[in-house]
Amino acid sequence: MTEPTPNVIEVAKDDMYREASLWDAQSARISDCAAQAGSLTIEPTLDLFIYSGFFSEYNEVTRVFAGLCRQGSQASREIAQTLRYVADTYEEADNGIRAQYNGL
Repeated sequence: MTEPTPNVIEVAKDDMYREASLWDAQSARISDCAAQAGSLTIEPTLDLFIYSGFFSEYNEVTRVFAGLCRQGSQASREIAQTLRYVADTYEEADNGIRAQYNGL
């Protein structure tokens, strides 16, 4: 197996940074969904008391959905952080190897 050329490594790092930005953008959108879902709960008034069972179930579903969206947002941010960490690690290793060869 041949080793990748510096151009291939550079492209891979650029792709990782680009993908990380996409994951961050999706995280923000999912976080917005969580906020919107969280605001959808309904507090029954006295005149709607007969529907209180329905409102209770509905509110539970919206709370669960909002929670899942928050978890998804966090996971998306973590994926972005991981992609950046890996790209930075490649960058550091590449610079270290380059410095060794330049020192010869």
